[in-house]
Amino acid sequence: MKGKRRTAMADQMPQVECARCGKVNRGRAKFCVSCGHALEAAPALGQSPDVQRQAPEAQVGQQPSAGDAGPVRSAPVAPLSSSRPPAPAPAAAAPQTATTAPMHPSATAQPAPAGSPVDGGGRPTLASALRAVTDLVRDFWASTAGDTGVESQASVSPAPTGDYGLELKPVSGKASDAGQVRVVNEDSLIAFEFTKIQESRGVPVGFYVVADGMGGHKAGEIASRTVNKIITEKVLNAEVIPGLAFATRKLDETPGSVLTAAIQEANRTLYNLARTQGNDMGTTLTAALLIGDTATIANVGDSRTYLWRGSLRQITRDHSLVASLVQAGMLKPADVRSHPQRSQVYRTLGIKPDVEVDIFTETLQRGDRLILCSDGLWEMVTDAEIGRTVAQTRSPQEICQALVQQANRAGGKDNITVIVVKVE
Repeated sequence: MKGKRRTAMADQMPQVECARCGKVNRGRAKFCVSCGHALEAAPALGQSPDVQRQAPEAQVGQQPSAGDAGPVRSAPVAPLSSSRPPAPAPAAAAPQTATTAPMHPSATAQPAPAGSPVDGGGRPTLASALRAVTDLVRDFWASTAGDTGVESQASVSPAPTGDYGLELKPVSGKASDAGQVRVVNEDSLIAFEFTKIQESRGVPVGFYVVADGMGGHKAGEIASRTVNKIITEKVLNAEVIPGLAFATRKLDETPGSVLTAAIQEANRTLYNLARTQGNDMGTTLTAALLIGDTATIANVGDSRTYLWRGSLRQITRDHSLVASLVQAGMLKPADVRSHPQRSQVYRTLGIKPDVEVDIFTETLQRGDRLILCSDGLWEMVTDAEIGRTVAQTRSPQEICQALVQQANRAGGKDNITVIVVKVE
């Protein structure tokens, strides 16, 4: 009797059909037992499920005001603005700063008309998803277009992830300062953190860039901002769009190839812009793309990325004359910071139509810290001092503030920009 009663009760329980594979699941199930797809809540007994015929587009959040994005000019260094642009939206688990529309297709949705932002299954088309992400980046840059020396930044709060094995979450701090000598801050930075859903699992993603512009008369500022804008759009399109379109990454595409292609396109754009304007604008760049426990680092020039894991280690290699002298055994590493030709860089973005990009890969551990910085930091503060500050200071933002203050106390001869990413 118990068995029969249990069966009869189960037959009366609400059921829900998986929109992806058609498997019928129990009404209390949150994920399909067949394919793992997230299920919509089952309707109460006797009720008809609402048919979702078209997923509304994601509603973007408020743009940062121009006053929030101003540069930090002198010590003590204030944290960069906490204003946040809209999240890259539904592919990632919903950030705290944006409202997202439900993206689960209905099993009975009707074919969408031509030009509709959704397909016949109620899912966003690739074109509409692409517009959403490019608009996100474009709106942010438009909001800071009139500022001088602005620390170009955009942050999305990391969304919670599920229990999926090694769960590492990047948390960053950032600071940028004109220094004690320069009037205009030609550096710029980007910091994005979000969680994307991949194969029904939450994957933390972080994207960080430091660019040190050069050329004078605002050319350096324009160069670093232009490069950051293009690279950010390309990387977000590669990491977010496949999820929004329910697609997968290209078979031959890796985080390293994504970064390389984005940087090379930015280089070509900057090269053509410099030829049009008749100047020699350029920029160095160091970037890190974190996906789960893997960090992919790209570098052109003498901006640096370090890894701190109990001690400090430089990941990137400087493309400079003094670095070549050190490698050849003709100069001691300790003498680089005081060498009269330390600013001679032989590889930057914007100088030639093609550029070679160095790519490095690191497997991260909990407690690791990545430090991305312009030469305005490491020329003023030794690696040993940077390592001690990272070890003794608690939060990433406190580390950034302390390092910029140290560089200014040492003379602040150049713009100073630093991002610190803690892996939790």
